[in-house]
Amino acid sequence: GDWLTPPECVADDRSTWLQILHRSDDGGLNWTPLFSFENRLNSLSVSPSFSTDGGLVVALENAGGVFASVDGGNAWAPMAVGLTDPNVNSVALGSDGMVFAVSESAALFRGPLGGFFSQVGTGFEDLSDQTTDHFRGVALSPGYPNDGIVWVGSFEGLYVSEDQGESFRQLDIYHQKFARSLAFSPDYTSTGRLYLQTYGGGLLTSPVYPTLTPPGGSDSLGGAATSGSSSPTAPGRTQSAAPAGAPMKQAPLDPVAAWESRSESITALFGQRLVLSPDHISDNTLYYAQVGLWRSTDRAQSWQKQPVPPGVTVIRALSLSPDYSIDTTLFLGAGQAAGAFKSVDAGASWSPMTQGLPVGILPAEILFAPDYASTQDAFLADRLAGVFLSLDGGDSWSASNAGLDELNLHSMAMSPDFLADQILMVGTESLGLYRSTDAGASWSASNTGLPSRIPLNVESIAFSPDFAADATLFIAVLAAGVYRSTDAGLSWQTVGTGLPEDAPRVVALSPDFGSDQTLLVSTYSWVYRSQDGGASFARLPGYARVDDGNPALAYHVANDLDAASTSAGSNWSVNAWILAGKPSALALAVRTSADAGDAVEYHFVGNSIRWYAARGPDHGMAQVLLDGIPIQLIDLYAPVASATEVVFSQAFGSVETHTIRVENAGLANPLASDILVRTDGFDVTY
Repeated sequence: GDWLTPPECVADDRSTWLQILHRSDDGGLNWTPLFSFENRLNSLSVSPSFSTDGGLVVALENAGGVFASVDGGNAWAPMAVGLTDPNVNSVALGSDGMVFAVSESAALFRGPLGGFFSQVGTGFEDLSDQTTDHFRGVALSPGYPNDGIVWVGSFEGLYVSEDQGESFRQLDIYHQKFARSLAFSPDYTSTGRLYLQTYGGGLLTSPVYPTLTPPGGSDSLGGAATSGSSSPTAPGRTQSAAPAGAPMKQAPLDPVAAWESRSESITALFGQRLVLSPDHISDNTLYYAQVGLWRSTDRAQSWQKQPVPPGVTVIRALSLSPDYSIDTTLFLGAGQAAGAFKSVDAGASWSPMTQGLPVGILPAEILFAPDYASTQDAFLADRLAGVFLSLDGGDSWSASNAGLDELNLHSMAMSPDFLADQILMVGTESLGLYRSTDAGASWSASNTGLPSRIPLNVESIAFSPDFAADATLFIAVLAAGVYRSTDAGLSWQTVGTGLPEDAPRVVALSPDFGSDQTLLVSTYSWVYRSQDGGASFARLPGYARVDDGNPALAYHVANDLDAASTSAGSNWSVNAWILAGKPSALALAVRTSADAGDAVEYHFVGNSIRWYAARGPDHGMAQVLLDGIPIQLIDLYAPVASATEVVFSQAFGSVETHTIRVENAGLANPLASDILVRTDGFDVTY
């Protein structure tokens, strides 16, 4: 129907009208001004028991705080005590008279209607540097206060509390299959090792790439092993028939290995930068950065948190010296205008780089010259002020922007043959690509073949390792696709047959691109691979274990688990434990159990789920429950140990909320030597 304009709302008085609370007693046909506030209204919540308690609460713009009414809106009083951030975006009032408020930078405040606030809530993610307006909404369950459910929506994600706001867990609304950084191990040709730094799922690796054939043998990730019989059990074990319940849809057993999580001890699973040491093959070193900095010296098997410079909360750029194994030098660029920093002790300590750089610099990339050891040359691309050059190892910088029409830079890359060709490329936020052939002294636009539209945001630039011979490089342009140049960046041709419509973000090339023609492109829906130089792409084989990606959603329970239960073979052998019924900070790695009754439980939202597990001669049986109902008893025995495979799947009619639980049933095939159950994780589609 037609929308009716309230009588008091006139075109030239709109700003004043937005400060007035109106009331209608006839279903919205007519409105009466009720109260005029000093600031515009940001949020309004009416008590579910309004007819009896007359409760109302509002939040006002411009740090106006929260006001409450207990007489239907005729009189109002501020709720200021305890509200440490008055920039409140949203309020919610429960039938028990409890007021909840979220502000731009602080969540959550709770207090009785008309009373004092106190800040509550644990489990929120560290705040991003991409905004100052973080917590946007708060809502109560229709069953509140009986169910205790409170929802908080923020820039960083969606959270739910089941204890009236005391603690929160983050829900899985981020696409953990979106990789922010891609890295080929230098020995990729022989090992197939890839590193994917995901947004929400931490670091994933493929120790043996599914499609590679190991030297001198067949593919180590072949088909599933054949199950043994289900005749009477071996002596000392109890045989039980599968419980009644709806039959499971059994998915084909695919010979695809799980991508393994390598994020133990990393508490910021929304990765931004992943950097391998130039001598990665020998020193096994790599760095992981976003909200914090971590270093691994054993190819991501374990991580040690490193100190960050004072005032740095988010890391946007990170580079290692080409002689890192000797000089242990790093450059770091921080978000939130925190500046640029240098470390000469592998990140143990930092010194600011300020001379010649503008205040509030936001580095997008910092690069070392290949001959840094002798020249001390380095380059910095800033998101606000363009390109800077240092000739003294970062002690001082000078602008190098001649020919740049835009200084808002998003990416920068250097030719592998830089000492001979002096080629640098920078990607801007709006005007596309610029090229320098004199080490940054001058620049010229290099957009021939790219879309003729604005904005033209170049997200990623990747040179061929054989650039001197093939003159090839690739770029990812946000919302426009992937492009290839075979003339050193002078002109571009679109590539990407087989890529989804999702915006490409990152391009990475194999260290042996000249011979294997392999490159990866990250999109929001996973990573895609080309083996023909970009002519065609296919989804990267394998799957990401979502339970490793979001520990707040994975609940791992074991019998009689206490602080002393850490020995292998006792309960679940995991890298992090649940104590007192609370999820640990991280829940990583393959989980195994040899004790009857141990269980892994996963709460998810999706339209299908698959459980991956391994089979073997010492494996027993696992009971699968869906939403508390026993569904199927799975025999994991096989005469020969197998690679992980889909042992069970279930499709649903729509995207729904469910809980899957896998228990060690304490049963075994008569041929099995033990009752071991190993679970490799779950894969959810939505």
